[in-house]
Amino acid sequence: SELALALAGDQPLRSGTVTLDGRTLRSGHPGDAIRAGLGLAPEERKAQALFLHRSIRDNTSTVVLERLRRFRFVKRTAERQLAQEYTDRLRVRTPSIEHEVRKLSGGNQQKVVLARWLARKPKVLILDEPTRGIDVGAKAEIYQIIADLATEGVAVLVISSELP
Repeated sequence: SELALALAGDQPLRSGTVTLDGRTLRSGHPGDAIRAGLGLAPEERKAQALFLHRSIRDNTSTVVLERLRRFRFVKRTAERQLAQEYTDRLRVRTPSIEHEVRKLSGGNQQKVVLARWLARKPKVLILDEPTRGIDVGAKAEIYQIIADLATEGVAVLVISSELP
């Protein structure tokens, strides 16, 4: 977990460098990692990944806002379309993309974290304990999403104590 955070720039490196596609990322700068195409779904999704009192829409769009802006304003229609696209694609069970993330099941919360990074179209996605605290059906769906990402050419690093 500490290595995952360091690779993603959330913790400074003690030594060495992180290089992605020939670009050396600055230690302790998560924005560099994100711009280079690296995403991280951390172990503690509630504490480290989600804005629990915000909507699915807000949580999905947070790392792609620069793409959704015109001048200094977020294009709300584009933001809603993006969130709806990934909510549908990942089969997040929710009444609406405006639903607060804290009211979702653990599996659906994890799908929202994945939706955020899929919207960014990462080259590398680090998933730290992606199936912790979710039911068996959601686990199967998460494993399928991981397999699909790998098939699409995304490098996926899974850190898990419960690999199938």
